[in-house]
Amino acid sequence: MSDEFETLSNLDVAVVVAAGNSGARSGVSALASDSNVICVSASDGEGTFASFSNRDADLTDLVADGMDIAYMGSVVSGTSFSAPLVAGAIAEVKSEFYASYGHELSSNEALHLLQATGDSLNRTGEVAGTSASAGSGYVELDLTGALGAVYDLAALAALGIVV
Repeated sequence: MSDEFETLSNLDVAVVVAAGNSGARSGVSALASDSNVICVSASDGEGTFASFSNRDADLTDLVADGMDIAYMGSVVSGTSFSAPLVAGAIAEVKSEFYASYGHELSSNEALHLLQATGDSLNRTGEVAGTSASAGSGYVELDLTGALGAVYDLAALAALGIVV
């Protein structure tokens, strides 16, 4: 599916993929490892990885709550419940930016904003990244912080986002 993911990325479509649920600390599902997708791992919603969540410092783009999610009368957990939170956050940030400034953020800019405003995760016992792009570690989604940054011209400028 790599060709399809590349085509969608070139069209500025954010393809958000769950990292997987086997608890791997240095690997994600095959689909989530593609460079043209946004790979999402799961947390407990309070700054710690969910024990089942796959993650990789070089591949995980963002982490979101994936534990004890109310779904159709049940309580469920999984990275498949984290990924839609990130997809929705990208859509919300893009919508707020457009409403405020009259032009769209790219999907990459929206992701960068979410990463920059997210909360650092507890990384005790995690496997370090091996590439320069791994950055300073894992970041958990903070939609409130991201939406606040949409209205902060200095924060946007610091991220290289043109208003």
